Amino acid sequence: MEYPVKTVCVVGLGYIGLPTAATLASRGIDVVGVDINPRVVEAVNAGRCYFAEPDLDMLLRAATTLGKLRAADHPEPADAFVIAVPTPFHEDRSPNLDYIDLAADAIAPVLVSGNVVILEPKSGTWGVALSCRIGALGRYGNGSERMDRSPCG
Repeated sequence: MEYPVKTVCVVGLGYIGLPTAATLASRGIDVVGVDINPRVVEAVNAGRCYFAEPDLDMLLRAATTLGKLRAADHPEPADAFVIAVPTPFHEDRSPNLDYIDLAADAIAPVLVSGNVVILEPKSGTWGVALSCRIGALGRYGNGSERMDRSPCG
């Protein structure tokens, strides 16, 4: 099947980001997974899953062997970006948006008009925060871009 999105950059290679990256790569999409932890980057590039998830090792190994998935410590240009970073709560139960801010700052230099940015966390608050953060960076100048969050949330 031919997909309109040829390249995806997944920011955050944890329990959501890594399976997402490996699944996209298994469908023939070129994926760069980004993580700030060098051990995670090294494990992914070696085709090893660093946490227990049924069948993910097999999917990950195939994706890296075929050259469809590789990991890096910084975002690279892509058609679409999936942000799958931790979104913990503060003690008062308000959302901690620090990781979303860091992800937005990291992808901003490589965003171009027409890119798709998907925020994986489930809360609408986080989606609004990312939309505002990317908008504040001035990367979506002509107003034709959309900010979406995962339909799973």
